[in-house]
Amino acid sequence: MRKYTEEEEKIITLIEATDEVNIELTRQLCLGLNIDFDEFIEEVFEFSFWWGTFGVIGKKQKYKNIKKLSNSEIKTGIQNIKKCEHIYLGNTHLTKIPVSIQNFKNLTHLTLENTPIKEVPQYIQNFKKLQALDLSGTQITELPVHLQNLIQIHLLYLNNTQITKLPQYIQNFENIGVLELNNTQLNEFPESIKNLKKLRILDLRNTQIKEIPQYIQNFKNLGTLYLDGTQITEFPKHIQNLTEIESLGLSNTQIAEIPESIKSLISLGELDLSNTQITKFPKHIGGLTNIWSLNFSNTNIKELPNTIEYFPNLSYLYLGDTQITEIPKSIQHLQKLRVLDLSGTPITQIPINVFNIENLDSLHLNNTQIHEISEDIQSLQNLDKLSLNGTQITELPIYLQNLEQLRELNLNETPITEFPTHLQNLNNLSVLELGSTQITELPKNIQGFDNLWKLDLSNTSINDVSKSLRNFTHLSSLDLSNTPIKKISEEIQLLPRLLYLNLSNTPITELPNSIQYRDELGNWDFSGSQITKFPKDISTLKNLWKLDLSNTQIEEIPEEIEQLTELKELNLSRTHIKEIPTSIQNLSKLTILDLRGTQVKSIPEAIKSHTNIIID
Repeated sequence: MRKYTEEEEKIITLIEATDEVNIELTRQLCLGLNIDFDEFIEEVFEFSFWWGTFGVIGKKQKYKNIKKLSNSEIKTGIQNIKKCEHIYLGNTHLTKIPVSIQNFKNLTHLTLENTPIKEVPQYIQNFKKLQALDLSGTQITELPVHLQNLIQIHLLYLNNTQITKLPQYIQNFENIGVLELNNTQLNEFPESIKNLKKLRILDLRNTQIKEIPQYIQNFKNLGTLYLDGTQITEFPKHIQNLTEIESLGLSNTQIAEIPESIKSLISLGELDLSNTQITKFPKHIGGLTNIWSLNFSNTNIKELPNTIEYFPNLSYLYLGDTQITEIPKSIQHLQKLRVLDLSGTPITQIPINVFNIENLDSLHLNNTQIHEISEDIQSLQNLDKLSLNGTQITELPIYLQNLEQLRELNLNETPITEFPTHLQNLNNLSVLELGSTQITELPKNIQGFDNLWKLDLSNTSINDVSKSLRNFTHLSSLDLSNTPIKKISEEIQLLPRLLYLNLSNTPITELPNSIQYRDELGNWDFSGSQITKFPKDISTLKNLWKLDLSNTQIEEIPEEIEQLTELKELNLSRTHIKEIPTSIQNLSKLTILDLRGTQVKSIPEAIKSHTNIIID
């Protein structure tokens, strides 16, 4: 990608900063700056879409017969640029902030997340109106002193940085309401924030913090506190006066018990204690009637108390991978319960009282010892998702067809031997997962799956889908990986919406001719297949953004690969290729190129600057 001039950067910044692309203004600016609009707008549209902008930019457009505008019109256009308030430069490969943005005195939001930027320029101190600064995922190691006068900042995001401490001047940021430090190098609670009385959200997840200081009780407005993945070993006793807390995250800590003082958190709605040392359901939370989500997954809890009914607002209950063997009858009183997760528990049958919860829409029973489904499940008329992955169920009863709202059904890794044809009466079914089952074929005359968009048949013995594909006209995702399928028939053209096709680890050696008409296909996985030559017809797939050819016998990549203009990820690892065609440098959207285990020795310079190249 060529280097942009300073004036061009101004125009690009405008495009990146707005929810809608102001085509007319952009055209005026190009004309006034003697820039070829047709060429520039086509390139920038592609460039800005790769940047990941706020708004939908849409298809490239060309404009003809452009008349030159007056200087006053150009001046007006430039003035409009200076009014810009939001600039989003996140998820780019920028190593420095464009100098051109220093003219935007009205800037209120600046987003630089997930860029390799190491320093924040000094001119940022001129953005006196700045309210939100996002430096998450950057390479910065500390906040520079020239930020100290930006006292209007409300939102400060520093997640996934190498920051070890916060500067003392943070105490002057009295308006901060959101402070996120998730996955930083902090090893102690930052003292400089102790007087930030307007703080509403504090995120300290995955830091090395061991203790919560007493001054945390100063945050009277704190509504969300995330301490997940920290080194704390006890429930933070000083938060008992924070009556505004609604969400409290303590997962992946060494906390073993919940003190009685938690009862003072009268606004608490979400409590996450997953992956902690908790062994008993904490009775002290019984009076917290505002709780709507409880997560005890991966703890050693063995039973639920009958008092569970005293959580009238409970909507989400996660008990996966606990030691619970039965559910109390009182659970039927939780009429607002929408999600119940019992995955990985020792239960052997679906608790009968669960069938009385009218609003339940997601039931997760993965990897339990359940071997049959009670007829009472029909009463769950709002059930949207049923997950039975890894259970002992051998067949699906016909009365499941009465679950008219069911959209997702997961039967992966069950002993089922036949495709359940009566599911065709479930008109809303959109996701059906049958991977790693004992199914050997698809019914040829199956009908009724008009809304099915995802079908997983991976790791089965199915060797032919040619006669059945025509019955899944809305299919967007088809997984046939690790099956004995040797050929994809011409019927694939009958799947007009197919976006993802997984043929990895199959004996397939070639593609059907009709593949060249599949413009919609966006993600194709051929890894571990028997393909020996790069399929040239793939070059016609204009929307292909991800292509995996790893672990194949391919020896050469043709120059035609440049036609895959939307390609973002290309995996060629452990193939026999020795060189990369120079045309690959024309893939301006390519962000990941995996060459591990190949004999490639040289890489075109043009793609090094904007592509993450993975090599051994």
